[in-house]
Amino acid sequence: MGTLIKEEFLKSGMTITNFAYKIHTSRTNIYRIFEAKSLNTDLLIIICDVLDYDFFEHLRITE
Repeated sequence: MGTLIKEEFLKSGMTITNFAYKIHTSRTNIYRIFEAKSLNTDLLIIICDVLDYDFFEHLRITE
């Protein structure tokens, strides 16, 4: 999940500092998020909103 978030973040053109501010965390934690395999749902909802991307689409199981 962190890799997907990092990809969308890089496309956004936002700075790490601005992104951290918008999701209410530290710059250091942003780098941890980029490495994370999973995230707290509440945090992921905020990230979806800030990056205008539905990361939950990657979690859906299709038949």
